[in-house]
Amino acid sequence: MSQRGASLTVRNLSPETKTRLAVRARRRGRSLEAEVRAILDSAAEAQEEQDLDFPHWLMAMLEPGDDDIAPFLDEHRKPHPPLKL
Repeated sequence: MSQRGASLTVRNLSPETKTRLAVRARRRGRSLEAEVRAILDSAAEAQEEQDLDFPHWLMAMLEPGDDDIAPFLDEHRKPHPPLKL
């Protein structure tokens, strides 16, 4: 017997938000539905991460992930000058 996932209906979503989500999905090679599902999964997982104790939550936050900021940070990362002691 196959197991079906739960369904969710979002009402009163602005057209602008739907367009932004569609653009984000296209950039990631996903359907709009798959992108929204990934966002919701990530948000639900983030709640679990908040329940972790220090330093576990810090390590979870620093792990590379599929987010928008990681490529930007990698691109603009510069080595620090050596310290003079």
